[in-house]
Amino acid sequence: MGKPLSDTLAARAAEAKAAIARARESVSSSSPASTPAATSRKETSAGSTPAKPAAKKASSKPAAAGPGTHVVKPGDTMGHLSQRYYGSARHWNRIADANPGVDAEWLRVGQELKIPAAPARQVTSSSRKTIKAPDGRTHTIDDGETLSSIAEDQLGHTKHWYRIYEANRERIGSDPDRLVVGMVIAIPS
Repeated sequence: MGKPLSDTLAARAAEAKAAIARARESVSSSSPASTPAATSRKETSAGSTPAKPAAKKASSKPAAAGPGTHVVKPGDTMGHLSQRYYGSARHWNRIADANPGVDAEWLRVGQELKIPAAPARQVTSSSRKTIKAPDGRTHTIDDGETLSSIAEDQLGHTKHWYRIYEANRERIGSDPDRLVVGMVIAIPS
C-alpha cells in the first residue's frame, strides 16, 4: 500500500517551502533580471506555476527599461501594457508582434519586452474640422464627469443632460458617454 495522503501532502508542503526559501534567497542575492522566471497570471490545476524556460537569456546586471522597453512586473499582461503605453488595451497585439519569442499569455517577471511606437492616429477631414469655442456659460470636463452629473451641478437636475448634449453634439460626437477630460462645453440657459 502507498503512503497515506497526509504524508504525501506534508511532503509536498515541505518541497514548496524549500522552493520558496530558495527563491527568496535567489531574489535577495541577485538582480531582478536574473531571478527565476515566475508567471504572472496562469497557474496549473495543482496550484503551482509551471516551469518554462525564459525566452531571453538573463544578464547579471539589472534590466533597465530604456526607451521602447518594459520590464515585466507581477500582474502585467499585454492588455495592461497596451493600456499603459497606448491608452487602449486593444493594441496589445502590437506589443506581441514586436516580441515574437514571447508567449503573450505567459509573461515572466523580469522579462524585458520591446514596446513599439504608438500607433499613428489617422487624421480625417472630419477630425480637422475646427469647432468654434462655445459662447456664454461653459464648463471644462473633469475626470469621471458625465453629462448627467454636469446637468445636476449646472442645471439643477440630471434629466437635463440631453440639453447639454444637444448644445454640444458637434463637439462631443455621436456618443454622449465619451467625454474627453479638458473639453470645454457650452452650458445652455
